[in-house]
Amino acid sequence: MDQESEGLKELIYQHYPRNQQAGSDSYLTSNEYIRLKAENARTNNADWLDLKAKLAQHLLHNNAEIYDYSVLGVTPTYHATFEIPNHKGIFCILLLSVIAPKWTYWISDTKSKINRFYTENTRESMFIDELGDLIKEYFPSYSYLPPESPQLIVTDIETALGKSNPWIYDLLFDDLET
Repeated sequence: MDQESEGLKELIYQHYPRNQQAGSDSYLTSNEYIRLKAENARTNNADWLDLKAKLAQHLLHNNAEIYDYSVLGVTPTYHATFEIPNHKGIFCILLLSVIAPKWTYWISDTKSKINRFYTENTRESMFIDELGDLIKEYFPSYSYLPPESPQLIVTDIETALGKSNPWIYDLLFDDLET
């Protein structure tokens, strides 16, 4: 296992109880679960709010609504969904982990009903590059983590939805959808 994966796994262990069934009393009262829920992501979110404001103004040109699903339930992320400018029906889902300084995205095409973790053309690539620059401005320690890296499975954690053996990617970004 590489050093980055090992470091991410140790961060995850701080927020997810080991060897506990999701939803059980021991899971819900564990220090790890309480820490995850009590993280100051909900109240100490000025950088997130500033990032969204600048995203709306500079990248979306105040022409698109940003839907914010941040830190809902057990999702350990700041999460925003918005339509990419000049791409009708193409939405970007931006995810910033509150556990580790990592971010990622996926793209949803409402016409073809396809979700993808890659860009299809130069315009989308340029938009994601600009988005990355904007994230660096407000979250300078964050780096992009593609969904295929690392594909480390954590065998002694069960997600809130009962998924056993989740990927680190799922635990950092998307517990509601695992």
